Amino acid sequence: MEKNIAILLLAAGSSTRLKEPKQLLDIHGQPLLLRSVETAYACAEKQTFVVLGSEFEMHKNLISDLPVKIIQNKSWEKGMGNSIKAGLSYIIKAVAQVEAVIIMVCDQPLVTTAYLEKMIQKYSDCGKRIIASSYAATLGVPALFHKSIFPSILQLDDTHGAKMIIESNPEDVETISFPEGAIDIDTSQDYQNFLKIN
Repeated sequence: MEKNIAILLLAAGSSTRLKEPKQLLDIHGQPLLLRSVETAYACAEKQTFVVLGSEFEMHKNLISDLPVKIIQNKSWEKGMGNSIKAGLSYIIKAVAQVEAVIIMVCDQPLVTTAYLEKMIQKYSDCGKRIIASSYAATLGVPALFHKSIFPSILQLDDTHGAKMIIESNPEDVETISFPEGAIDIDTSQDYQNFLKIN
């Protein structure tokens, strides 16, 4: 990538609604977590950061062969906002002159490297400080945030996700239609539905 853009992949949760770690779900022969990390890595390479929490060692071992930075959030149970802040704080310290960060989650199996690259291109072309994905009549992740938005992200409530930042800065947002983003895996029914059509 020409620009200094990092990717922050959130995968710290315990999948309480699924009743098993979603990170381990088989998606076309690959654990969901590994699939998501490889997607991010193919775009950002060593600028890829993964926040893990629940079942840390098990999930770490899944992706340990990839040269990505794994961040252990021991406070993951406080909520997604806590993991976002932990990951972003690490990136700010670790990446000199980082320009922007893409925040993505591991349970959107149809996110592709090409889509992440499309977000970066849109950011380069439009000059907006936030690029958000549009699906199911809402805006969400994957989403790109310019460094000028970082202070707001670091003030997030522990229980809120990146969507709160998007909604709080409408004048700064450019969107990309990504209907596939509506497909996420939170329950066993979500997983079965995904397997039927993909």
